[in-house]
Amino acid sequence: MSKFYNYLKNKKHTNLSLHAVFPETKEFDKLKIYINNQNYLDKNKVNSIINLIFLKDFPIGYVLADKHFTIFGFLGTIFSNRKFGNKTCLHCYLHSWVVNENYRLQSYRLLFPILEKNCFISTFTPIPSLEGLYKKLEFKEVKFYSNFSIFLKFPFFSKLDLKIDIIKNFKNVLNSDLKVILEDHSQTKSECISLDFNNQKDEPVFLIIKKRFLKKVIPVIDLLYVSDKDKFFNYRNSIFYELFKKYKTIFFLEHFLEDEFTNLKSELFSKMTEKKVYYKNLPLNFKFDLLYSELLD
Repeated sequence: MSKFYNYLKNKKHTNLSLHAVFPETKEFDKLKIYINNQNYLDKNKVNSIINLIFLKDFPIGYVLADKHFTIFGFLGTIFSNRKFGNKTCLHCYLHSWVVNENYRLQSYRLLFPILEKNCFISTFTPIPSLEGLYKKLEFKEVKFYSNFSIFLKFPFFSKLDLKIDIIKNFKNVLNSDLKVILEDHSQTKSECISLDFNNQKDEPVFLIIKKRFLKKVIPVIDLLYVSDKDKFFNYRNSIFYELFKKYKTIFFLEHFLEDEFTNLKSELFSKMTEKKVYYKNLPLNFKFDLLYSELLD
């Protein structure tokens, strides 16, 4: 651990204690009341995120509370098991860090039980006031980009035979690691899709997508996960065309690291937005994705 962590750990606070919160408990009910009393939060979103549970034996978050369990701060967690190469590791995604104004000097305490697990930690686009804390605790900052595009390149004369299906039976997914990912995410509000090429002569590509609504009106397909990005980029226009036919929208959202831009040709109707993700204890063989995060909601 860093010197800054040890400094924070040795600071004394006696008025509030730290608690893990699990679903279907009295503490969970009190947490929902606390969330609903926060005027600046998107309450519906946070209440939905805390129900993204991949490991039932791990908490959905940590709270700062007094002896009567009146809550004054909360940090949401999404725990999962991730496999990279031949090694499985515990992953914790952080979200919805909220602390009452009079107790914000104790905010950092909510991170302690997570840091002490020495697990892989990630969080997307934190508020600026938290970025400094993450850096001092030796989190790695990585920039990624979200590309909003309007699909207008209809491949009417394509000879590619491409079949798109929502996956309902995961027994047909031969890769065991990929099967676990798809099964886990089928329990969320996203959809798992298979793309079969040329009458299944080629290996299929699997997508995890979510249909969102921009300004509550414009339907957008958010591509949260692509199993084979090289093949996806090779057939991108044809894939978008099939998605357009199935979901009746020409608006798409994709997410990339900077070194993946070479695969993305310049488009007239697109907008790129720079964002940040912070990582701690990055596993070997990790590749950027949005899996097991609040962005699935």
